[in-house]
Amino acid sequence: MAKILRASAPFGKAVEWDAETTQDVPGRLTAWRSVDGADINNSGEVRFVPAPGGRGTEIRVTLRYDLPGGAVGKAAASSRSTRPDR
Repeated sequence: MAKILRASAPFGKAVEWDAETTQDVPGRLTAWRSVDGADINNSGEVRFVPAPGGRGTEIRVTLRYDLPGGAVGKAAASSRSTRPDR
């Protein structure tokens, strides 16, 4: 089932997309990808793994996305610190 997601973008804009779950392993992994027509094509996963020494759970998140606007879009996002890797 697709869900509508929304995120902030540079210059006070917002982007949205429909995403579908591609994997769901309860307590271990959830993965998704955007469906056709997304403002930003993206996919990702969240993994839950036991922390060393039995000290709880580590959460590992992987995001993949294509910024719109090529180099200009990347520069705008970097200057506004809206990229997740900043």
